[in-house]
Amino acid sequence: MTKQTLRVDEGVSVALCVFEPEGTARASVVIGGAMGVRQDYYASFAQWLAQQGFRVTTFDYRGHGDSLVGPMREVRADLFDWARDYEAVIAAARAALPEQPLYLLGHSLGAQLPGLLRNPGQVDGLLSVAAGSGYWRDNAPRLKRMVPYFWWVLVPLATRLCGYFPGRKLRKVGDLPAGVILQWRRWCLNPTYSVGAEGPEVAQRYGAVRFPVLALSMSDDELMTLRGTQALVNLYSNAPTRVERIAPQDVKALRIGHFGFFREQFRQSLWPRAVADLAALARPAAQSPAGRWDGAFHGTLGTMTTPHSFDQALVLDTLAEGHYRGQTHPAYWNMVGPFGGITAATALRAILLHPRLLGEPLSLTVNYAGAPTTGPFTVDATPVRTNRSTQHWNVSIVQTGAAGEPVVTTTATAVTAARRDTWSLADMPMPEVPRPDTLQPVPPV
Repeated sequence: MTKQTLRVDEGVSVALCVFEPEGTARASVVIGGAMGVRQDYYASFAQWLAQQGFRVTTFDYRGHGDSLVGPMREVRADLFDWARDYEAVIAAARAALPEQPLYLLGHSLGAQLPGLLRNPGQVDGLLSVAAGSGYWRDNAPRLKRMVPYFWWVLVPLATRLCGYFPGRKLRKVGDLPAGVILQWRRWCLNPTYSVGAEGPEVAQRYGAVRFPVLALSMSDDELMTLRGTQALVNLYSNAPTRVERIAPQDVKALRIGHFGFFREQFRQSLWPRAVADLAALARPAAQSPAGRWDGAFHGTLGTMTTPHSFDQALVLDTLAEGHYRGQTHPAYWNMVGPFGGITAATALRAILLHPRLLGEPLSLTVNYAGAPTTGPFTVDATPVRTNRSTQHWNVSIVQTGAAGEPVVTTTATAVTAARRDTWSLADMPMPEVPRPDTLQPVPPV
């Protein structure tokens, strides 16, 4: 392992640790850390990953960990700055190994910030670990009970008094620059997290991501719920995505939680899975002219192929929240227009991409107002009412007419619903015991 310093902005540098493999590296991996977690936490995992043939880079965001210079109260940084740090580290890793794939392994915040990258084409895939939207109502039940006090009382008061958030003393998250914690507070209080708090520009950045995203969600995560993970994945509206659920009993453990994935105890179980998951993100030979993969996951994990016509026909570019642009596809065209099924699928796709989506589709009613013409169209998906477990949607597909006027070709209504969190019971893992035929009989008493 070698320690390095990377200059990002004028007067701003970040501290890196680079773990080189023996022999030729099969790929680069940049580990993006969780909020308030120093890069040292990932050192054992990074060293092990290097032994598997990867060139691994860890780093501390500016004003944090080994990248902190001077008192934290003097640090001027926010989450956009941290995203720039992330991108600078990615660029350096790409330059060091330009001919090999580059993957991100994002823990919590480290899987959120890639949506803010200005040049996502440098990245070949994202493995997300225990990450999700930080919106407080999507937090795990126990955490959700205390976050109102945290966000409305503790954070504003402590940050104002100290000039930064003294998380170490308070045993909450960790020490954080004022700009970071206050921006994060805005995100966590918004139902659509960063996209809702920052507006259309951030939605467009997430929509520009085309690299595949594989998200690992822990069933016993004390901070993040499956619903929160799905909400984050939905922000990557035009990327191929998949969510995998991991339970402690799957790896014969009592607990994994939000931070456990990177602990030594999972060297023989979860860590090899990370290698397999990184291999599953491998970019296929067929690429678009822009050098990025526009396809989707197909079949079993680890198999990715050239995108099917159906995937291509459903590509929608995010223009703003709930507002998308698409293009008719010749593979689904008949003598008078597109087949109705692809039009219905496009309407549902817009709902599934919406960052405020609640749950899964229950019903869809489509009204074919008129035959679309060949060319571009826009789709507007609006959640007209959101209840505790159900959500009601209106969708419209619009094209531009001959005189430049908007022409509605399709309208639709839909209902989605969420499965409520409830109690669950997990079996205790079977302890390791010797085989009966290897034991000596117990002598009679």
